Amino acid sequence: LGLVALDGRTAQLRIGAAFGPVVSLDDSSQALASLAREFLAARGTGAGTPWHVAELATPLGRQVAPDPRLPEPGPPLGFGSHPGAEHVAVPEGVLTPALVTEVAGRATELVITPWRGVVVPT
Repeated sequence: LGLVALDGRTAQLRIGAAFGPVVSLDDSSQALASLAREFLAARGTGAGTPWHVAELATPLGRQVAPDPRLPEPGPPLGFGSHPGAEHVAVPEGVLTPALVTEVAGRATELVITPWRGVVVPT
């Protein structure tokens, strides 16, 4: 679950590999939390419980066509220094308390990336 910014006010929800509705950025956290609750209810419990949206028996949420304003996907962001930020690796995708303390102490806003990293503005 995630979202892709379309402009300074709106984003399109991502529901696994599919797209969901366009929402205002102000409403995006509520929309993501609602999808997360829906996922938890749909996945059930037990040994064969799905971990990913794609593993659910039925589609999650209202899926729609991609918005034409979606940016073209870019390559994965390399770890290290970039203009205005540093991309810090998160080993095995696990944010340990020590790593959270370290990166949170460097900036008030952080971005979790899909490449097992955290972007820390400099």
